[in-house]
Amino acid sequence: MPTDPDESFANWLASRRIVARQHKPYLCFDSRVLAARGSAVLGGKFKVKHYLYDQQLNKGEFSNRAIESIEEHLYELEKYSLVKDEGREFVNNIKEGCDKFEPIWSDALYLNPAERLIPPNQKLLADIYLPEAERAFANPFAHQSLSFKNNLACIYGKWLFMAYQDTIEIHNLDCLFLEKLQWKEMSFSIHLKYCKNSAKFAADREMQKENIEYLFSENNFHVNHMKVSRFFGNDVLCLCLDGGIVLVYEMSTVFTAIGESMKKKDLQYRKHVNVIPLLLLRIPDSCWSVDISDEGPITFLAAGHNGPGVTVFAFDKTRHSLHPADSYEISSFHNVPNLSFIPGSRDKNGFVTLAFCSIYGNVTTVQLRLDPSSKTIRGRIMDSQFFAAFCWTVIPLKKRDFLKVPKFEFLNLNYQTSFKRSILYSVTQDSLILECHPPSVYCSGELGIGALTTQIPVPVVPLGWGCQNGITNSNLQLRFTSFDKRGVVTRAHLNPDDAESVVPGYGPLFRVTRHSEPNLEERVIKDLPEDNYRHFYMFGEHGTLKNEHLNDDAFKRYENLVFKNASSHENESSNGINYRVWSDLDDDKEVQEPFDPHSLREMGKRTHLDKKVTVYCPLPLAGYNRMYFPDICEYTLTQAFADPMDRPVEDTPPDSGEGDSPHHDHLFPVDGLLAAGHLEGQPKWALHNHTRKVRHLLSMVESDSTGSPFGYRLSELDEDFLFVTSAHHIYLVKAHPLIVTSFTKDRIFPVSKISLCSRHEFLMALDRINFVCHIKELNCLVVASQVGLLSLLRLTEYNGIYSFRQEYILGWNPQSPGDPDPQCILTYTTPDGSGNSCRYCGIDDVVLPFYNIVGLDYSYVPEDKLNCRGPYAVLYVLSGTSLRRVKIYPSSGTN
Repeated sequence: MPTDPDESFANWLASRRIVARQHKPYLCFDSRVLAARGSAVLGGKFKVKHYLYDQQLNKGEFSNRAIESIEEHLYELEKYSLVKDEGREFVNNIKEGCDKFEPIWSDALYLNPAERLIPPNQKLLADIYLPEAERAFANPFAHQSLSFKNNLACIYGKWLFMAYQDTIEIHNLDCLFLEKLQWKEMSFSIHLKYCKNSAKFAADREMQKENIEYLFSENNFHVNHMKVSRFFGNDVLCLCLDGGIVLVYEMSTVFTAIGESMKKKDLQYRKHVNVIPLLLLRIPDSCWSVDISDEGPITFLAAGHNGPGVTVFAFDKTRHSLHPADSYEISSFHNVPNLSFIPGSRDKNGFVTLAFCSIYGNVTTVQLRLDPSSKTIRGRIMDSQFFAAFCWTVIPLKKRDFLKVPKFEFLNLNYQTSFKRSILYSVTQDSLILECHPPSVYCSGELGIGALTTQIPVPVVPLGWGCQNGITNSNLQLRFTSFDKRGVVTRAHLNPDDAESVVPGYGPLFRVTRHSEPNLEERVIKDLPEDNYRHFYMFGEHGTLKNEHLNDDAFKRYENLVFKNASSHENESSNGINYRVWSDLDDDKEVQEPFDPHSLREMGKRTHLDKKVTVYCPLPLAGYNRMYFPDICEYTLTQAFADPMDRPVEDTPPDSGEGDSPHHDHLFPVDGLLAAGHLEGQPKWALHNHTRKVRHLLSMVESDSTGSPFGYRLSELDEDFLFVTSAHHIYLVKAHPLIVTSFTKDRIFPVSKISLCSRHEFLMALDRINFVCHIKELNCLVVASQVGLLSLLRLTEYNGIYSFRQEYILGWNPQSPGDPDPQCILTYTTPDGSGNSCRYCGIDDVVLPFYNIVGLDYSYVPEDKLNCRGPYAVLYVLSGTSLRRVKIYPSSGTN
């Protein structure tokens, strides 16, 4: 990296043709301004320099000189790559077949990209035809009516925990799918209302009788979310309740109570278990998410709520007390539906990192520690990123969670040559300009820092093409393959002669059905090939200024950029020096085995916490150490508005006398705030945020790693990513800074395009990606919308480019009036769940067998070589009152 990173950053801006224009905002979604002191009330005195992208429509974004240098560099890297030929023949066959492999377009019955676009040794297999439990709950009326909750099911070993209102049911997975008379007696319940009958609660001097009655009222004990975690080194079950309560149960205590219950002779009382919680914590409002960091001597518990905000409790293990040493309140801009501590983030100063998302549309990371002298929690905002849509989940990932793929096409399943060149050119050019790349990929396995500064759109199956509404836009953009063998023509116009009708204001209407003409050559008119290779941005190009151009000085800077080829160092890397082939550099270190509640291997014995300690911790709200969002940032509003092109302002904590904190009410956005994020100018601040992240990223690269044969290193959270879901889209984000690296441009589940006979409002309300199940052993993520749709994604990595790909879609069952056994949507959405008498209405083109998902989790069975059985995972989907299973396993395994 140059001695002056600002010069390098200025070159990067010139290479992207990013120019500065002043703009007076009414509202500002700049991630740095969002978190700064005083940002809640902007006023009109600030001018923000938004960086606007010049599209350069008449020529490609990469100059001929740059392309030549990039091609030469990529050629040199290819000679020293670890894998060269694996998958090459498969990729060539896909390009030869052209349109035949495009999901939906080539065959309306073909939904899953994994079936044709992934070689057998690379893909997962999914079996959805396992027997299901139609009445999983002992209560036959559980979840028949719609409710908006987070995850209400979790796995612990061979046990399944399910929640309904104020009841937790526990089932043995070995017995659950047998005949009802056999498994029903294996069902146990923990009635939360029994907690108030405990003498330990009633005898607590800090609690008055009326407080006890209020706390334990039935409505306050409805469960919104549940998960298994670790607390003080023991396995626990955490429950988030509607009344602003977090309950923590020790697993050993739960199963001890179950064992005692089994000894009872009266079967009527065997299934009801009274278990006293280990911990009860009060938070300001309805609780929706919880996580625990049990690293080191301090245990942190964080709960997201509708206060809105995040409540953090710190427990000092050295005190051997379950009473929190301190509590800390982070007020958010909107309700917090999900949060996660980043595993292994505890640094030498005792700080751990918490990531949370909010309905406002932002994801924020915060560092927390318990001050050893004052025994108070200290917090500071690390970064924030705005997504302009409700954010529902934020899942931490490590680099080891990604599957290494041998060919670029397997990264996202995009076989378009123009796309491949765009991404690789961008990655290579950024790495060369920023001078942060290894001399070869032989040792590091990566292409350099450009893998983080390049945003990659991930294609998803165009499910809406197969609906009866069809395609009303004749300009058809392919998402996986191309219309020509060279992989360059990516769009075409549909032949007007094939249109079924003309929709006023929209144009010809085309329908892709099961009876569509298979010869695609006759159905499309190909557009001219794209001769330009470009950069992609998260929110597209439609809102940018097309008439903005670089001035002469900036243009000359770009044209005169010298791409220093590192090929001269290649031979030094391969001759005379024995570098280790790419591997985890921490392999030699002693690593504690991670907590895994999903493994079906026998659980070890757990030690009980000291039962002499108090198990009830009432914390009055007035006792919270409440901190407002801007108060825990290390820069002022003036510093936040600093131009990224200028030299960075030192992020020093402001003096205590530098203005008062804004009133808490100002931090809550009005309804129009989020809507403003969807205005025409949205790409301006999105690109503005991206440039700030790039500048921040440069300052985090350790100076001795810029040209290291093992690749660059970041000073903080080098191994970590975040997986973020909004209502309809997915983002892969670096943990620090929060720079978006991959995103889905199109909706994953286009429910709005379905033709339905009824219940439109309910389906639209349930259509939100608020469930994510991370199957680490298979590098797999399952995302689910409560409406009843799931998608299996694979985390992938190609030469240091981290991304994901879509492999399967579950729950989207297309149909047409010509099908032999069509069904009405009411078959799945009627309250009683029967639906057998619903005759086909002749309207519905999709049915949703997983309708109303309320819980999602998995169990994993490792490989058994003795019995010739490969590893596999079983995904459990709790939808309504039914429990369904999906077996997921590698295609190369034996199952």
